[in-house]
Amino acid sequence: MRYLPCFALLLAMPLMAANIWKWRDANGVVHFSDQPVPGAEQVNLQAPSTYAPSPVPEAMSASSSSSVALNYSNVEIWKPSAEMTVANTAGVVSVAARVEPNLNSQHHLALYMDGRLVPGFPPQGMEYDITEVDRGEHTLTLAVLDTQGKQIMLSSPVRFYVQQPSVLRKP
Repeated sequence: MRYLPCFALLLAMPLMAANIWKWRDANGVVHFSDQPVPGAEQVNLQAPSTYAPSPVPEAMSASSSSSVALNYSNVEIWKPSAEMTVANTAGVVSVAARVEPNLNSQHHLALYMDGRLVPGFPPQGMEYDITEVDRGEHTLTLAVLDTQGKQIMLSSPVRFYVQQPSVLRKP
């Protein structure tokens, strides 16, 4: 009995792949249906658009780096601080990073938010404003990369929250 819903879904799968028909009525209103009607044309549906984020580079040991070896004692994001709530920013979040000792000229930084590379982050910069940050929970990670783009060191992730005002919530 508990397999009945699964069986019903399997039977319904071919129906979900049915053809779609489109036509205009006498008033010029466009209609769609899964049943052909006189004067209707079949709509060719394309596969949905998808997005696969580029993976965060895997950590590698300093001994396997082909670039100038440099042991960083500290790579961190200090702004926003961990578990911080950023309120009423219109989607802009200021990020500040720290690398000790100073970043080697042959290395560069990459900032990741929610596992995706933040475009526009300056490769040698330590401060940046991320725009269009949606409300909710986010995680930032900073990576030091060599000239080939291989990861030398990765910061601890910093989780923060963006709170935007709402007309539904009275202060």
